[in-house]
Amino acid sequence: MSEHKKVDRRNFIKGLGTGIIVGAGVTAGATMLVPAPTQTLTETETTSKTITSQTTVTMPTTTTATTTATKTTTTTAPLTFASSKGYIVVDPKKCVGCLSCMAACSLVHEGKVSLSLSRIQVLNNPFERFPEDITQEQCKQCVNPPCVTACPTGALHIDPATGVRVVDKEKCILCLRCFAACRNVPSMMIPNAAGKYMQKCDLCMDTPYWGEKGGVDGKHACEEACPVKAIKFVKEVPEQLDMSGYYVNLRSKRWEELGLGPAED
Repeated sequence: MSEHKKVDRRNFIKGLGTGIIVGAGVTAGATMLVPAPTQTLTETETTSKTITSQTTVTMPTTTTATTTATKTTTTTAPLTFASSKGYIVVDPKKCVGCLSCMAACSLVHEGKVSLSLSRIQVLNNPFERFPEDITQEQCKQCVNPPCVTACPTGALHIDPATGVRVVDKEKCILCLRCFAACRNVPSMMIPNAAGKYMQKCDLCMDTPYWGEKGGVDGKHACEEACPVKAIKFVKEVPEQLDMSGYYVNLRSKRWEELGLGPAED
């Protein structure tokens, strides 16, 4: 065997050890350079979860259309009525509930005493204390009368000479629209004895059973018959907002002494 090929036992073992270390190092290095499959799967899962958790919002498609509209405004002039030249006002605190006004009203208009046909009504409320237990109700001759507006035939109209709101019994069809429209509660629109047409206070303009002149320049049966003067005819227009102007103080000093409030100014 030649000298350069001669390897002793010591050198052989030394060389063998070196090769193992170098081989192990090369193997370890190769392993570090290759990405671990487990790490790759984890990143993939994370990415998948992130994508799944995202919220997708779909915005609606908006189409803007320009439309030109023509607005027609109709202006209706308010109805105007001639005011009545007379009104009946009352003092409920002075009323004693004798019903003389009701008897007189039906007598001069119908020729008989009938409380149901009276165009003025005295109402008693047993649940109220004196003097709040009695009220008087009558047609108010409203400045803007809803009954006249509601009448479909013109039966309820305004007398051109006096302004009094009256009923033409020949035109009335008893539709009761005036009754429903009346601002007074209870309504002072009542049917006649035969139930053929409606009637109301006319300030005694038409009183065939009375020999006195009525109307805005004459006498009024209810006022004439009241023994305590709790009813009065006036020509001034009463307050129209809440009808309070029709309930007035007609008491004298003697009534104040009875504890019925201050006397009339």
